[in-house]
Amino acid sequence: MTDVAIKILKKNPKGFFLMVEAGQIDWAGHVNEAQNNMVSTLGLDDAVTVGLDFVNANSNALMIVTADHEIGGMSTS
Repeated sequence: MTDVAIKILKKNPKGFFLMVEAGQIDWAGHVNEAQNNMVSTLGLDDAVTVGLDFVNANSNALMIVTADHEIGGMSTS
């Protein structure tokens, strides 16, 4: 989805802002679902890779990757 969004948005000559969120990482952490957490994290990694490819090809692009908070409590059984 990140790739498609960039392809559409980069057509705007004024530039664009794109926010991509991996919301299931947070949810899975709160309920201690390790598999969902890992799958969601790998999906975020894919999105970041697509973003980095765009940034590396466009010298006037900026990418920021951040987290809203750490949930704590994630543990193995």
